Amino acid sequence: GVGGQQGRIAFGIATLGARRMTYLIDPDWSDTDVWYHVAGVYDGAEARLYVNTVLKATDTLHGGLVAYGGHTQDRFAIGRYLDANEAFNHRGMLDDAALFARALGEG
Repeated sequence: GVGGQQGRIAFGIATLGARRMTYLIDPDWSDTDVWYHVAGVYDGAEARLYVNTVLKATDTLHGGLVAYGGHTQDRFAIGRYLDANEAFNHRGMLDDAALFARALGEG
């Protein structure tokens, strides 16, 4: 899911290949009271985090299908970190959230 971690924008994903949660974190601090366009992308081999159309982080240690509660207790979430024993809500607004069945192209 896409959310925040310690003042930074983050994208967390678990796959059946990795069997663990991995977080891609924007190295830049996020300002409050500012709108951001955030996209977390996973194409089956590489996870990418974009903030305002700029690639901020990548990870290639994944493989296979997304684990929706399969080998982990993690669940799909937007604007929230949620697992078997923790839940952290985003403190802000979300607009035009979308989920696609395929990785969209750049540009």
